[in-house]
Amino acid sequence: MTAELARLRRTGYSPVSVFVFVGTPPKSVETGPDVIVVERNPRAIDWRPLIGLHVDVVEVGDQGDLYRETVQCAETGKPRSIGLLCRAGIAGLNAEHEQILARLQRTINAIPH
Repeated sequence: MTAELARLRRTGYSPVSVFVFVGTPPKSVETGPDVIVVERNPRAIDWRPLIGLHVDVVEVGDQGDLYRETVQCAETGKPRSIGLLCRAGIAGLNAEHEQILARLQRTINAIPH
């Protein structure tokens, strides 16, 4: 997953942000180098390609400990900033970012998985 992002970063490509979905994302989510899906063992993922990027970590369903562990692992990649979207709430960079995350949460909850 992060190997493609690492390869693109080496060519000079830098996405605006990266989404990390914890749990199985809805079918409408298009995978690509800026989307990471964690369904188990986030420690097995190389998080270094996140350095300097904004990252939003999104909990799909009730992932509990897996979500917390994924956030901790993502932080080891030294991202510029992290937005959090989980069952417990939303923590964005500012009010506008939190509104965007809230819309994403409503969309995820409305789509069958």
